Amino acid sequence: MSEDDVTGAIIDIFEQNRNSCGTRKIKVELHKRGFTTSRRRIMNEQGLVSFVHD
Repeated sequence: MSEDDVTGAIIDIFEQNRNSCGTRKIKVELHKRGFTTSRRRIMNEQGLVSFVHD
């Protein structure tokens, strides 16, 4: 599993939730997909900002 795989998964989860998915929900979804990583760092790097705060 590469960082690109994790980044792609985070972007996919974020977009599937219409940009309203916070870091906690992303962490749960990543875990379901078998990933463990710093989702906040990747969200920051990709400029992903949720409409809701968790």
